[in-house]
Amino acid sequence: MTSCNVRMYTQQTLPDKSRRLIKGQLANTCQGKVDSAWGKQQVDKVDRVIVATKIVDSTRSGAQRVTTCGFCLATIKKHYMYVDLLCSAMRHGSICLKRAETEARKLRLSYIKLSALPQVISFYRRKGYAHVTDPCSKKPKKKKMGSNMFGCS
Repeated sequence: MTSCNVRMYTQQTLPDKSRRLIKGQLANTCQGKVDSAWGKQQVDKVDRVIVATKIVDSTRSGAQRVTTCGFCLATIKKHYMYVDLLCSAMRHGSICLKRAETEARKLRLSYIKLSALPQVISFYRRKGYAHVTDPCSKKPKKKKMGSNMFGCS
């Protein structure tokens, strides 16, 4: 797996170049599963943007170019982080999700809530996430997120 540089930005700190890069590579990074127009709007709406990039050598000129390995779009709510969109090249979603979890812990949020397409639900389950009615209830219907659950108050 190629090494990617992962950074977290707020709307105010997201460089225009990174914003354009995500929007330009949205269809490829999300493998055509997400409506590009909607995804481009979300890039400008969310609170946090996590971007994994790598430098690739151009074949003819030898010049280097930057491409995305993946990205995560998230909004901070009162007690949790809502991951609206996580798209990546194969095997790079984990590094974006891990960075989102780190940010949520840093902000002392109780949990992460996310939206997932049916074909990627198993990915989140492997990462310890579970479908629960109320993640902070004393008797959840399903197992909490384990190490991904930060502790509800």
